[in-house]
Amino acid sequence: MRNIMGSDRGDESDGNEEHGTAPALLHIAADVSALVGVRTVLRTRTFRGPLAVFALSFGGMMAYLSSSPFVYQNVVGLTEVQYGLAFGVNAVGLITAAYVSSSIVHRWAPASILRAFISVQLVATLAFVVLAAADAPVWSYPVPIFVAVLCNGGIM
Repeated sequence: MRNIMGSDRGDESDGNEEHGTAPALLHIAADVSALVGVRTVLRTRTFRGPLAVFALSFGGMMAYLSSSPFVYQNVVGLTEVQYGLAFGVNAVGLITAAYVSSSIVHRWAPASILRAFISVQLVATLAFVVLAAADAPVWSYPVPIFVAVLCNGGIM
């Protein structure tokens, strides 16, 4: 270990040099090893489906987090306090769905539970798009948003 971290000339060294090449090489080796691991996982066919589901669900959650203040306050017309309450209601729905999902997993197959949550989330998202495109009353927008966010709890 001394040859990697310390001096290779044989003089006294505590192994904490700031400008050695060995630690840099170790980091490069670790990065390459991590990339090889990621490539191996991505090549595994059975992993791709769950990865896609999680990535899309996470993307939907990030879209909700970033756009919900605008939608609720500027489009629906909620105040800051009302938005906070609506956000809290959505969070409770998400947590409840996660609890229910984890409670029923011993009775139903996880794939069936996931399929149900994904289907409901897709319907809710499409309902929101249809409502927005049809210029429906803005008070109807929070309902499909709530259902879509709730489903994320069962998916993730």
